[in-house]
Amino acid sequence: MSLGSLTERLSRSAPAFSATLVGGALALVVGLPLTSPDDLLANTASVAVLSNAGAVVFALIWAYAARAGARRTRFYTMACIGLYLLTVVFAVLAETAGELNNTVSYVVPIASVIFVSTAVFTPIIDRFVGKRTSLYLALALSIATLSAGIMMALNEVGFTEPPSLSLPPPP
Repeated sequence: MSLGSLTERLSRSAPAFSATLVGGALALVVGLPLTSPDDLLANTASVAVLSNAGAVVFALIWAYAARAGARRTRFYTMACIGLYLLTVVFAVLAETAGELNNTVSYVVPIASVIFVSTAVFTPIIDRFVGKRTSLYLALALSIATLSAGIMMALNEVGFTEPPSLSLPPPP
């Protein structure tokens, strides 16, 4: 496989990757005021990582949807809806069975932003943005989303200031 054919294959799925990461960037902002079920597991870094993983999944679905021809957008939108419903069911199960409070109120708004932006922006990016530009946009958004998510998570968890090395007060 030559570099040119690899670039061509990646650029065909890049609109979905880019659209998902646009949603991921918006989800980082939406998730900030929400109460997380667990600060170490569900924070902005995990939202950034999961939106990047979701971007790969949606890029594969978009590439596969090309086989549907004229019904590509419909097939892709139905796949987005199906995965969104699966995510909501998983959040409900995690909250009820896993004893993780606030899972639904944390996951559903974040997932809504990601899935809606993915379903809406993918066909728009595919139609109006050049293939190579879309690929560069996908790479830039991936780096930016991960960087922002990690930096926000460090702020949330409180690692922005060095720990105090002083002795405790005398008794």
